[in-house]
Amino acid sequence: MKSFSIAVVKIKKILFSSSILITMFVIPLFFIYAVGSIYAPATIQRGIPIAIVDEDNSEYSRFLISLLREEEVLSLQIMEEQEAIQLVRDNKVEGAYIIKKDFQDLIKSDNTPRVEVIKSTVAHGAEAIIEIIASGVVRLQSNARAANIVVQEYHQRGLVEDRDILWQEVFEKSESYWYPQQLMQLDYASVHYGTDSREERNIVGFSEGPIGLILTFLPLFLGFGLTSILKEKQEGVLKRLLVICGSPKSIILGNFFAMVILTGIQTIILFGGKHLFFNTSTPMPMGYSSIILITYIALFSAIILYVSSFIKREEGIQGMYSTAIIITSMIGGCFWALDLLPKPLRALALLTPQGLAITAFNAGNIGDFLSMGIYAMVMMIIAILILLLTYKRFNYSLN
Repeated sequence: MKSFSIAVVKIKKILFSSSILITMFVIPLFFIYAVGSIYAPATIQRGIPIAIVDEDNSEYSRFLISLLREEEVLSLQIMEEQEAIQLVRDNKVEGAYIIKKDFQDLIKSDNTPRVEVIKSTVAHGAEAIIEIIASGVVRLQSNARAANIVVQEYHQRGLVEDRDILWQEVFEKSESYWYPQQLMQLDYASVHYGTDSREERNIVGFSEGPIGLILTFLPLFLGFGLTSILKEKQEGVLKRLLVICGSPKSIILGNFFAMVILTGIQTIILFGGKHLFFNTSTPMPMGYSSIILITYIALFSAIILYVSSFIKREEGIQGMYSTAIIITSMIGGCFWALDLLPKPLRALALLTPQGLAITAFNAGNIGDFLSMGIYAMVMMIIAILILLLTYKRFNYSLN
C-alpha cells in the first residue's frame, strides 16, 4: 500500500511538471511523424524512386521500361536527362538511368547496349537497381541472340525466304517462354538465428527500423526517473521516506511502478499514434508485443533504480545516461538488423536490454513465440534480480 501511495504521488508530481508536457507529448508527436513518415505502408509501397531517361525511344527501350514498371520495389519517373541529373543532385531519386541511343540496334546486332548510371555518393541502393535493369537487358539480349542463331542457321541451309519475318518470329517465341512466369523463380525465406519463415508478411530485419527507434526512445524518456531519484536523494527526501516506511522496499517499488506506468503511457502514445496516423504495426499480435515492451520497460526501470543507488548527485548525469543509451542501442541493433552483424557482435547485442527486446520482436515476427517468450522471461527475471540487488544497495546507502 505504501508503494502504491509513493507511486501515485510520484506520477502526479511528474505529470504536473511543465517540462513533462514537452517530453511526454510534444516530442513524441514529432517522433511519431518522423517514424511514421519513413515506415508507413504507403511510403514503402511507393517503391524506390528512380529516374529513367529514354534516349533511344525504341520498341526495346519501351519494353525494358515496362519490365521495370512491373518491379514492385521501384517507382519510375520518365524524364529528360537534365531534369534527372537535378533530381539526383537533390537526392530525390536513388539514381538516374539513361538508356542510350542505338539501344535496340545494338541488341539486334548481337552487341552490348549501354545504360548510363548517374548516382550520388549517398545512394546505397543504386547498384542493386543496376542488377534489376541488367536482368531486363539480358532478357532482351537472350531473345535477340536466339533469333540471330536460328536465322543464321536457316540462311546457311538456304531455308529462309524473309530473314526479318523469321527473326521476329523466333524473337517472339523466345520471349513467350518468360510467360506466365520467369524461367527461374526464387523462393524467399526469412532466416533469423536458425529459424526460417516462408510467410510473406514476415519481414525479418525491417522491424529494427520503427521498433528499434522506439526501443531507443523509451529508455531516453525513462531518464526522468533517474534524475528524479537523484534529486530526492540529494534533498534528503528518500531518507525521510525511509523513516516513514521503515524499509526501502516501498521506496523502490513505488519508484519502479511510477516509471513503468508513465513509460507505459508513453509507449501507448507512440504505438497508438504511429498506428492511428500511419497505419504501421508489427506483424505479430499486439498482445505479444505488449509482453515484450512491458518486460523491456521493467528491465530498464530496475536498471535505473540500481544505478541511482551508486550515484549521489544529479549534475551531469543526464548527459552520461543519454550517451550510454545511444551506445547500447547501437550495440543492441536498434539502428540496423542484428542478422547483418558478425556472430561475436550478435552475442554482445544480447547483453543489452535493447538487443534482448529486438531479438524477441524478431522471433515473434516470424511466429517463433516460444523463443519470444523465453527472451521476455529472461528480461523479467533479470529485472527481478536487479530489484533485489537494488534493495540491498538502498538498505546500505540510505542507512
